[in-house]
Amino acid sequence: MTFSRPLVASLVLWLLFSSCGDENVDLITDNRDFISPNEIQTDTLFLEVGENFRYDFVNTRGALLGRATLADGREFRATPVLRFVPVSDTGLIRALSARLRLRFFVDERAKFSTKTVSFQLRRVENPPRWDSTQWRADSVFSRTSFHFAEALSPVITMRVSDTSERVVDLPFAYAQRVIESAKRGSAFLRDTAATTIALVLTAGDSIANVSLTRTQLELAYDKRTPTTIERVSRFFDVLESVYAVQTTPDALPNDALYLASSTGDWARLKFPRLSLSPRTQLVSAQLLLVRDTLFSFAPDTTRATIDQENQLVVAVDTLQTSVGGAYRPVSFGYVNEREIHRYRANLTETYQRAISRGDDIALLLRPLLLQGSTVSFRVFGKNDPNPARRPRLIVSYFKPRAR
Repeated sequence: MTFSRPLVASLVLWLLFSSCGDENVDLITDNRDFISPNEIQTDTLFLEVGENFRYDFVNTRGALLGRATLADGREFRATPVLRFVPVSDTGLIRALSARLRLRFFVDERAKFSTKTVSFQLRRVENPPRWDSTQWRADSVFSRTSFHFAEALSPVITMRVSDTSERVVDLPFAYAQRVIESAKRGSAFLRDTAATTIALVLTAGDSIANVSLTRTQLELAYDKRTPTTIERVSRFFDVLESVYAVQTTPDALPNDALYLASSTGDWARLKFPRLSLSPRTQLVSAQLLLVRDTLFSFAPDTTRATIDQENQLVVAVDTLQTSVGGAYRPVSFGYVNEREIHRYRANLTETYQRAISRGDDIALLLRPLLLQGSTVSFRVFGKNDPNPARRPRLIVSYFKPRAR
């Protein structure tokens, strides 16, 4: 008997669909055990403890200036502090002048904004010294307490969408301090107090981004050469920058999980522990979260911006409960394209390790961007009236048979 190709293809598809619909079809595990789908058990673990906390993060991406009201009602203020490349010339004689050439960087969200920020350039009274603490942007934290001394400029007002260069004359005493400092130290051991400048907000209800690639310190000075005294005018780039964060009030309510990249608002999550044998093998462990779109959703925001700013990362570890380098980040994906406010993270590998070791699992939740954005959002918490919105961990597994 012979069969046509279309008939053979139809028979194959029928067999496949038939086997998929049979709940007793055997599956094979990594241990070469045969199990059937009705031996797989699924448990839904609702969040047991959800705690908001403030993480003092390192500022390594941009320098924010301004004030804004976050979606949770707190006032957010950011003060950028800039340190410039030190003067490396030798034979320095005298300072002549100093100017700051300042530019803003404008992202898509702010390019049509008419809002302004008013600020003064101020000397920082207590900057870390390069010859003692080695100030680097990756070691100065967001809540470092800076003290500001005398003003170096009058009040300056700029639109947050202004990308033009603003040239500000600095006092002669500032230029003199820079040159005198450069005379005292070597290229690697130089006092940064001389060149450190803060942009201190005086008025405004918006956030500007200081450009770190197009803001420069311009110095003019005399130096001695083997044959003459040379008059030099040089530009010095930003070497290090941070922005100090302040929020008022500092506390957050406990009715949900509140997350913000620019303020270091993170959350700790703890789920009930399943009483499972260390030999239990997981099929999957999925963490599901739901974001409150009425809290911070901006209807006019482009989809690309939503994708970037509303992504989350869960950091997991089974051995410790504090923030540390041993945490491994696991990125969330959307449940589907139509529900980008629902997040899902695959924690199968992590949870399998926890079961094998008999450990509890600690989870940290934070925005994907640690800084550079004032977007904040709310994830429904463990006591939400609607159970479908509560954080939950869905664990599927099968228990090993007795040997």
